[in-house]
Order: sequence, then structure tokens, then C-alpha cells
Amino acid sequence: MPSEKAIQSDAASSPAAATYRERAEHFREIERRLDRQAFQLTIALRSVSVCVALCIAGLFFDYRSAGLWSGFVILLGAASVLLALRDRKAAEHRWYEQLRRVNEQSLARIDRRWDDIPAPAVKSPPEMAELSADLEIFGRASLFQLLCTAETSAGVNELKAWLSEPASPQAVKQRQQAVAALAPELDRRHELQVCGRLLARGMVPPTAFIAWAESDVRAFGPVLLWLARISAGAVTLSIVALMLNLVSAEAGGLTLASIATANVLLTAIFGGRVFGAYGAVAAGALEARLNHDLYRHAAGFPAETELLVRITSQAASAVQSMSRLEKLVVLADLRRWALLYLPVQFLFLWDFHVIDLLERWRRDAGRFYRGWFEAVGELEALASLAGLAHDNPEWTFPDLAADAPRVIEAAALGHPLLSEAVRVANDVSVGPPGEILMVTGSNMSGKSTLLRSLGANIVLAQAGAPVCARRMSLPPTEVVTVMRVSDSLERGVSLFMAELNRLKYVVERAGDDASQGDRQLCYLLDEILHGTNTAERHLAAVRILRRLAEAGAIGAVSTHDLALCSDPGLADRARNVHFQETLHHDGQRVQMTFDYLLRAGIAQTTNVRYLLDAVGLPALEGEA
Repeated sequence: MPSEKAIQSDAASSPAAATYRERAEHFREIERRLDRQAFQLTIALRSVSVCVALCIAGLFFDYRSAGLWSGFVILLGAASVLLALRDRKAAEHRWYEQLRRVNEQSLARIDRRWDDIPAPAVKSPPEMAELSADLEIFGRASLFQLLCTAETSAGVNELKAWLSEPASPQAVKQRQQAVAALAPELDRRHELQVCGRLLARGMVPPTAFIAWAESDVRAFGPVLLWLARISAGAVTLSIVALMLNLVSAEAGGLTLASIATANVLLTAIFGGRVFGAYGAVAAGALEARLNHDLYRHAAGFPAETELLVRITSQAASAVQSMSRLEKLVVLADLRRWALLYLPVQFLFLWDFHVIDLLERWRRDAGRFYRGWFEAVGELEALASLAGLAHDNPEWTFPDLAADAPRVIEAAALGHPLLSEAVRVANDVSVGPPGEILMVTGSNMSGKSTLLRSLGANIVLAQAGAPVCARRMSLPPTEVVTVMRVSDSLERGVSLFMAELNRLKYVVERAGDDASQGDRQLCYLLDEILHGTNTAERHLAAVRILRRLAEAGAIGAVSTHDLALCSDPGLADRARNVHFQETLHHDGQRVQMTFDYLLRAGIAQTTNVRYLLDAVGLPALEGEA
């Protein structure tokens, strides 16, 4: 069988890695500049705040002073501007800090430095726990950790679903087209990721926002709201009358003091209800700016495919509503500065008006938010696959078709979880139905890695992602594995029985697929039935493999049982390939090296005695 070794080079020298390093350093410089500017604004804001406090103290002694009132108003305006500028710089700093980290993590993905790649806490669905463990689909150093750049709960769940359930050929084709269009959009993809990250790490989880948006419980009844409106109108009229000298200072001041006292009492009476309601409503919108940014960035992606047109149109419909909500939250943010908030609250009952406006927004747009959020989650999942395509331009999108031959063909197939520096690729063919690919070879030669490479790339292919191969074609496929089976003392199940139960499941699935015919079953069996003696293992393996072949399944089996490859019961079913090692004699000991290249035929060598020597267990006198 022809084989092709992958180009081996330091991943850090790839164009994608160089791009990430350059971008990370660029964003680090911006962070430093913003740090300096934020410090300068903080000093200025503190100085102005001291001056505001001095003006307030002066007004207690001379409330008729026009100069003090003018200075107070000017300083309040200056403080508001400085506060807004400082908040903007802080937001920009968070933005560029996360952009730097995203690029550093992208570099870690290329190098497969798993400790430096964020890993969302996602567990595999119970029904695919064995498959996930065998093929490293979820968990640490898994396909999910390699792929996932989604930050929102919707994006994480969407990508999890794609890796858990094979998509139809039509859906795979749509995803492939969208991923290919998104791959070069590096800036947009990273900006979307940062938006989602800041939103996910905000004060209010997106799930809480959705719960608030879909709720129809009002915080206040109409009586309180009308009291707030009447109070605000009375205060406004009193201030206008004072400014136009329509009333005396004493009468105007007494009126304002009376209204303020009534409002203080009203706030105190309703106390926890007022501020509790404000917290429940306003907290759901605290992340409005981040929400607005998320949808604005999502809507800005080029709509070059049918799937992207649908997603970006959903995001675009959210932008206007989220922009309106963002403006309302600016009003709610007044509570952050007590010098402004307390007078406005006690004169105008500010909180009541803000809550009313937020609830009006919820009535008009809240019911649409879940759909908007899920559309962006789908975009995040596509962007995750696009990142894989961008970082590995030599990988390919596989051909997947319902009417394709029931054979899995791959040229230069490698394991996607291995870095380019150590990955070795091979040409592999599995099928047609009824044929068994028998893989032999010494310990550590690459048999298990080959099986896992097949399985992992089939999962990627049916999620819509590029695969680690120069070329790959396959029919709709269901993958089943028996690789990392363990016994259970708790359930009283031995290793051999645990393997038999798992193999029984594989045989039953092969029978189901033969009767239904919608997906081709592909089994990957790694050193099965090693929990019993050689004779019984051989007997059981022959019986199981014959059943799988007769059911029309395709698959690959790794084994040290060389007799299995030539057993009469499997002779017309098996196609034999092997790995081999090279022995190097230096005069005193024997060293082994592996090239991990697949060859036709049955393995002719073993290496257990050399491995024993290598770990310090040489043969005793008289032993072979």
C-alpha cells in the first residue's frame, strides 16, 4: 500500500503562527498605551471630584451664588465627560487585552500546547461516552478543545452538538461552504470571539438575560409609575419657575424640598421592592453594550453562502433593538456615581422611569432575543471550524455524499490532535462492506494512532470541518469503537466481559445499519479481548469479525495476533497492513526507531524483548 509521510516542520514557523505572534505583540503595545491614558484620566477625575465637593459645600452657605452654581454645573459636566472617557479607555483596554490573549491561544492551538488553550467545561453526551473517550472528542487535549473558539453558551452547545451527531451530507456541504468563506476573515472571527468572551464573563450570564427578556412580570403597577411622572413634572415646573423668577426663591425652594422629602419617603416605604425590582430588571440589561457589539460584529460578516445569509440577517435584525437597549442602559448607569444619582433619584424618582423604559423594550423585542442569540451561536460554531481551516491550509474538506461508494478513502491521513512537527500521515482505505482492514505491528509502532486518526477525522468530516488529510471521501458513516475498555469492581464486571458487552453492542449496531441502510457502520477495534488467553481470544475475535463482515460493516482492527490475519474463517475478508520498527545495533545494546509508515502485508517482527531491555529488565541467564 503506498504511504506518504507528512511534511515535518516546526509549527512555530508556519504563516499562521507568525501572524498570531505579530498580532499579539501589536495588541500588547496598544494595551500599554491605554494603561497610561486611563491613569491620566483617573487623576483628572479625582481632581474634578474634589472641586465638585467644594462647590457643594459652598452652596450650603450661599445657595444664591450664581458663580457657585455655574461652577457646579460646569464641573459636573467635566466630571461626566472624564468618567465617560475613563470608562471608554477601560473598555478599550479589556478589548485589546482579550484580542492579545485570543492570538496567543491561537498560537497554542497550532503547537498543541493544551495547558494554554481554554477548555470549556463540556461533557460528552452519555450515549457517546465510550466513543468520546476512545477518540478524544471531548475533554482535555480533545477535538473539542482544539476547535472551540465559541464563548457564548449557545456557541459552545452548538459545536458540541455538531461533534456529537453526524450531520446530513447537505448540512455538511452548507457548513463547508460557510467555513471556507469565514476562514480568511481573521479579524472578524477574533472580534466576534472577544465580544462573546466579554459577554460570557460579564456580570449577568446570557441565560439570565434570556430569562429576563422572555419574562412578562412587571416590576411596578401603574400607580407608582404615575406618581413618578407627576413628581418629575412638578420638579421640572418648579425649576423652570425659579429660573424665570415666576416664584420667589423661598417658595420654589420649599416646593422642591417638599417634593424631595416625599420622594425620599416614597423610596423608603417601598425600599427593598424598589431596588430589588431595579436590580432584577436592570441587571438583565447591564451587558447591553456587549450584546450590541456581539450582534453588530455578527451582522458584519460577509454573507457569501446560504447559511451565512440566514445567520447575518438574524444578527442584523437584532442590531437596532440592541442599540436602543444600550442607550437605555446608559440611563441606568447613572447609579454608579452617587453625586449625580442621589439628587436625581430623590427629585425625579429616576429608577422608576428607567425600569419602565426597560420593560417597554422587553415588551417590543424580548421575545426575539433567544432566536438572535442562537443564530450567533451557530456563527461561533462555524467560526471555530474556520479557525481550524485557517491554521491548517494543507488540510482538506472531504467529499461526503449519500450515494458515495461504501468505502472510506484518505490520502495523507494524519491525527488532527498531533502537531505538524510530529505528525506522520498515511494513505488509508477502509471498505468495501464486508472487508476487514487488519493492522499489525510491534508495540508503539502506530497501530492505535492510525485507528484514532480514522475515527477523529470521520467525526470532523461529518461536523463540516476540514480533515487532516490531503484528500478524503466517505459515505454517511456511523463510527463505533472498542479501544479503552475497563473493568468495574463496583458492577462486578471483568475486563473480558466488559469488552464482550461492548463488542456485542458493535455487532448489534452493524445489524441495525444493515437493515436500515442510512449510514455505513465503521468499527475501529484496538487490541480487543486481551483480557483472556490467546486461544480463547482468537476464537472470539474470529466469530465477532465474521459477524461484522457478514452484516456489511466496514472497519479496521489492530492486533498482535498474527494468526488472526491468516485464519481460514477470515482469509477472504481480511486486507492486511502493518507498521514496523528499525533496529540499530551499537555493539552493546539494540535501539529501536519507528517511521510510523503503513505498509502492505502482515508484520514480520516483534519488539517486546527489546522493550524489556530498554526499561531495565534484561533477560536472566538461561532465558531466551
